[in-house]
Amino acid sequence: MINKTILKDQEVLKGLQRGVNKLNDAVKNSLGPSGLNIIIDTQIFPQVTSDGVTAVKEVFLKDRLENIGANIVKEASIKTSLDAGDGTTTSVVLANAIINNAIKYILSDYNPMQLVKQIKDAEKIVTKELNKMAKEIKDENDAFNVAKISCRDEELAKKLSHIIYNAGKDIAVAIEDSQTVGVEGEVVNGFEIERGFYSPFMATNINRMEAELRDAFVIIFNKRISRFQDIAPSLDLCLKEGVKDILVIANDFDNEVIGNCVVNKSKGIANIVCIKAPMFYNYTREALEDIALFTGGKVIDSGFGLEKDPKIENFGKANKIIVTKDRTTIIAEPDMEAIKERVKVIKEQERQVKEEISKDQLKKRANKLLAKAVTIKVGAYSDYEQQELKDRIDDAVRAIKSAMEEGIVVGGGIAFLNAINELKKEKGWETNWGIKVIEQSLLEPIKQIAYNSGFTPDVIIDNISSKKDAEYGFDFSKGKYVNMIDEGIVDPLKVVRCAFQNAVSVASILLTANTAIIINEEKEPEHLTKS
Repeated sequence: MINKTILKDQEVLKGLQRGVNKLNDAVKNSLGPSGLNIIIDTQIFPQVTSDGVTAVKEVFLKDRLENIGANIVKEASIKTSLDAGDGTTTSVVLANAIINNAIKYILSDYNPMQLVKQIKDAEKIVTKELNKMAKEIKDENDAFNVAKISCRDEELAKKLSHIIYNAGKDIAVAIEDSQTVGVEGEVVNGFEIERGFYSPFMATNINRMEAELRDAFVIIFNKRISRFQDIAPSLDLCLKEGVKDILVIANDFDNEVIGNCVVNKSKGIANIVCIKAPMFYNYTREALEDIALFTGGKVIDSGFGLEKDPKIENFGKANKIIVTKDRTTIIAEPDMEAIKERVKVIKEQERQVKEEISKDQLKKRANKLLAKAVTIKVGAYSDYEQQELKDRIDDAVRAIKSAMEEGIVVGGGIAFLNAINELKKEKGWETNWGIKVIEQSLLEPIKQIAYNSGFTPDVIIDNISSKKDAEYGFDFSKGKYVNMIDEGIVDPLKVVRCAFQNAVSVASILLTANTAIIINEEKEPEHLTKS
């Protein structure tokens, strides 16, 4: 039986706080234009990155209580990455600040539940104010400004903003290795499905939580897969053809099927990813036919025996497939004449139907068949440089898409600084400790950027606050006060909002902890230690 220790009160909070501080120390120096890289020991070969979420996933602390604290705050960074694609270090810095500022009040006997309620009320005020500040992206130059901040390279930002802005916020983007030094973008045929993998264990890239399949077969079933035997003959046929990467689409899957697919992946037998069929109102069967047409395959219906005696010509083919937790992008070389004919039929149906929801779904089907995707090929002189460059490109691409989705706000931590003014309009804010915690914590991102750039934050914050100009700030890369919007120093609202909301969420969980039940570390027998 595993022995456990029960810890209580201040001992719990202080232990969790130590873990959060250590996590923050690991990533905070990567924030801002002068942020530095982090080297991660992966046992095989080191990884160099400035990406906060990549780093926090590699932090595992020896002390179990400290590790729990670090793991709780990791979730803020990971969720910010999944929701917005950038702002992952900011979320850790904010969460750390909220926890440190709040614990002072809790250790002074202030009620933790009351404090967390006040913190969440303050969060709503700040979020509302951030939404008010947002400005829509008007042109490619706005997209360039977002990319420039995220990837810290103007030439690269120009390339990425041109590709993504002109392709649109809904464009699917694949980042892959190239043997040639440099960054090149290519527009290809891409079909996107709003369905993700059934299990995170199907991911091939844990850092980005996505599965990547190359030169893959696509097997489409118009039925529920309740037994692994239903798809085993098809999978065996793929393996006989020398193809290990397989996407299986069906109306639903039982847990036993998913479990067997994951086991086959873990053993290196086949890289199988399962997704549910897309929902298209009354057009689910037709949507499956669209995917089959795009990949050159056929839909396998229940009752025809095709699952027991599969034919290779029924399988679709794709050059590349990228699957995340909530969407799948298929890059293939479809028969464009057949696609155009199908689109013509769909548009005719759209003209004939009267129901508005049917019109919308038919329009969506037509758009998906004609959709494009972008492949960004990245090459560098070393593997380390290539991986670090890919991380920055991924951040920049997702930041541009977030900005196109929700707009932009003043960057460099100024949006948070401006939001403090709204908090101070609340009645009795001077004695509302939740507002005080958020007020103090919102200063932390600009303070950390200043420290990383070699400046004294208090002087800069006082000068900016005294101006009472929402766009006035400090350009840390040039060391001077500027109009941030004119200088193109902006952040996507979605990135700023998600970083803040996720930080408040994890901090609230940790601050209400009073008891911890910790597994005791088992010491090795003395004779083993000596040997």
